[in-house]
Amino acid sequence: MSLFLFNLTQARNKIGGWLAANAAIAAWCQAKYGKAPKVICGIELLDQAGEADAPFIRFDIGNRSGGQVSGEHGLELIFQLGIVNQETERQPVTDAGTGGTFEVLPGVAEMMDLIELVTQEMDKSLSSTVDIADADSAADIVVSKPLYTGLISFNLTAPNAMGRAQQAI
Repeated sequence: MSLFLFNLTQARNKIGGWLAANAAIAAWCQAKYGKAPKVICGIELLDQAGEADAPFIRFDIGNRSGGQVSGEHGLELIFQLGIVNQETERQPVTDAGTGGTFEVLPGVAEMMDLIELVTQEMDKSLSSTVDIADADSAADIVVSKPLYTGLISFNLTAPNAMGRAQQAI
């Protein structure tokens, strides 16, 4: 069934299970950090995951909209990713188009890779019944060396499919 048809507890369980069982994300973290990511439900400002938890993926469900009367359902999924990178040497990058050179903190580059991977895996896991072409997918990176965190927000929409089972994640 679709995430849109579950109650919030069931949707959280489904998302948490999907994150914990995702082979591509686990393999990437295992190769980089020697362990699979810790999956934590809930993003709370007073209960921040830290270096000891890294790599981690925190998640929660934000706004939920629509219903049987409306033509579609909406669901916001929020992911906070965390990694630890002790490297201090910045990586020089030259843009092929402009020829301009700039420096990138190693943890920022790794976080960008993880954000891209989680976004790709989320995209692959969604069925054709969920329209993410129009969805917002925003990412933000916060640096507090050696902890790097990234925040991804997905705003998903799906047509109202009363009486029809869907497989979203």
